[in-house]
Amino acid sequence: MRTFTLLTLFVVCISAYSQDIQFKYSNSSSEGQIAVFSIVGIQSDNQTNQIITDISNLKDVLSFRIFYNKRAKLVTSAAISAKEIRSLLKAHDVDFDYEYFIVKSKSDFIEMSDKKKLFPNTYKISLVKGNEIEYPDSYPKLILDTKGKPDKKANTLAKTVWIESHPEEWKSMTGREYLDYSYKPNHKK
Repeated sequence: MRTFTLLTLFVVCISAYSQDIQFKYSNSSSEGQIAVFSIVGIQSDNQTNQIITDISNLKDVLSFRIFYNKRAKLVTSAAISAKEIRSLLKAHDVDFDYEYFIVKSKSDFIEMSDKKKLFPNTYKISLVKGNEIEYPDSYPKLILDTKGKPDKKANTLAKTVWIESHPEEWKSMTGREYLDYSYKPNHKK
């Protein structure tokens, strides 16, 4: 009985330790487990490609992409720990942007903060007003349902697919980077 109690305590401690860093923007979909985050410290396209290769080779990773040498989208077939991804990133001398994570360990938070101080995000948001957006010809056209009304689900999916495959066009159209979850829009009161 004592051995079982010690083993249980050990498993609980390991589980708690592995959850020191959690993805803030993650969900499950038909694609798999999706986590969106930002990376601090990438200095070249070559470095980006090496990181993509290493993470894509992990077991259970279905796809991994990096946009603008900082925004990342990870799709896995099973839950993957942020700690595992972070260890690979640190091997490339980059780190997570703490704004995209729930960080329970003070030492991890300080380490992420220090990295961000070395590589501050220089992206400035200059949003384009809705009535000033120019839509390219490749932008999805309005999809109607069988009753002639806009099909919200189909339109959302078409736009999402288009934005992911045209991130630079999206940025020039709207002034926002694809997967910029740190941006908080101002709401009228």
